[in-house]
Amino acid sequence: VQNWRSNPELAEQRWSSLPGLTRKGTPRFAGEIWRGPDAAPILLERFIQADEDGEVRAALVAGLSHTDGDWTQAVSELFEFETEASVREVMADVLRHGVAEYAWQGLQLAASDSDAKVRAAAMRSIASRKDGAQGEALILQSLSDTDTTARGAAARSAGVLELKSAYAPIRSMLNDSDASVRLHALRALSRIDPVHAAQLTELSQLVTDPDAKVQRLAERIAQP
Repeated sequence: VQNWRSNPELAEQRWSSLPGLTRKGTPRFAGEIWRGPDAAPILLERFIQADEDGEVRAALVAGLSHTDGDWTQAVSELFEFETEASVREVMADVLRHGVAEYAWQGLQLAASDSDAKVRAAAMRSIASRKDGAQGEALILQSLSDTDTTARGAAARSAGVLELKSAYAPIRSMLNDSDASVRLHALRALSRIDPVHAAQLTELSQLVTDPDAKVQRLAERIAQP
């Protein structure tokens, strides 16, 4: 409301502007009119009230992270009511920038979402946060996710955060049927404990792994 009163022309422009497109063809709200804390309320109001399609609504959420505004609580509270998985995925992604007091509420919901892409986004966001270690329990839980993308993202996050508690469960993932999971697992182990990773008995198998990336990484770790 304050936006409409203080600068109705700018508020109207923000309300009616169409998003541009990235090189990949993804809608994006960019430019000076979307910068600054006062852009966040309009983005949120438009997200809640305007009749936009899923791609535009996702772009509205993505735009929040560039405003430096007060939006974290709203995104976390709106998360469980959002029906489109693609929008929830972006919500999980922007929470990497959110205020800790409210961000973890949304990340906890995202980590157990019904859609695997949302769960994977939650793992990536946790790894990107300065207080990411607070998500240790969520990451450990996600290491056994039935989806390979989410499972691999959890292993990667454990490695980025160097979670000692994840070493054993990640080691068991070296035998995963999915090559990307094996790669994330091996890389995570080398980050968590490089000394023990170089002594893994599984390396003798991984140096002949069918996947070239896994094979090269195993060879590099095994070198004295």
